[in-house]
Amino acid sequence: MNQELKLGLGISRGAFVVLGVLLGIFLILPLLVVVPTSWTAGQLVEFPPQGFSLQWYEQVLETPMWTEAFVVSLQVAFFGSIIATILGTAIALGMRRLVRGRGTRVAQSLFILPLAIPYVSYALGLYQLVTKLPEALNETLIPLILAESVIAMPLVYVVVAGALANVDPKLGRAASTMGARWPTILWRIDLPLVKLGVIAAFIFAFATIFDEATLALFLAPVTEVTLAQQLYRSAAESIAPTLSAVSTMITLLAIIVLGVGTIISRRRVGSTQGGEA
Repeated sequence: MNQELKLGLGISRGAFVVLGVLLGIFLILPLLVVVPTSWTAGQLVEFPPQGFSLQWYEQVLETPMWTEAFVVSLQVAFFGSIIATILGTAIALGMRRLVRGRGTRVAQSLFILPLAIPYVSYALGLYQLVTKLPEALNETLIPLILAESVIAMPLVYVVVAGALANVDPKLGRAASTMGARWPTILWRIDLPLVKLGVIAAFIFAFATIFDEATLALFLAPVTEVTLAQQLYRSAAESIAPTLSAVSTMITLLAIIVLGVGTIISRRRVGSTQGGEA
């Protein structure tokens, strides 16, 4: 805890530390139960597990139902993140060029509004819209990919806008006075300086979309099932150790992806601070 934060919290900082520790334990505790049950040698989800076996991981990797759902989730997350990254980055770059004022703050609030909309309400509205589209389009993953990109776009916007806030606007103005047009300033100055932020935003968007289930339940075609959907369907039938194995694998993937994104974000901040120094 840095000195400024200590002074800001005052005598209440001890209570905040205790609350943070309790919250961390509350968040980690389910993993301490799910992960061990994924390597049980028994046939039921029991804690503590009966013996040690990787049979459930092998079963998941050898079952087309799970591997195909994993591939579908990868496709949705990848293409949805690409669209979200393009839109969020373009909006952040565009907002940077606007004159600051009340209208700008309203626009910023609208861009991050999808983060506050309940996913169920959003999914119901999109479902009504999708049913009016051509049937050939409904049988593809396109509606789901577009819907997922919308909920991930605000996250990209926030990350990229934060990266742009550390870029000195005088650089663009200096280039403009020397005859550089806006596309040149964008490709030669703005994007190179925030490329790590854009990459980090893509990673965070990918992690957000990959395990999102609500939109998939409403918008995924009958012939395509995401990993989150398959988890819900299997859990409705029976609670088997395979569910623990899949949950553990998803959690591990999320930790790796978010860890990489965090490292990239820290490198971006470090390089920016080093450049200012």
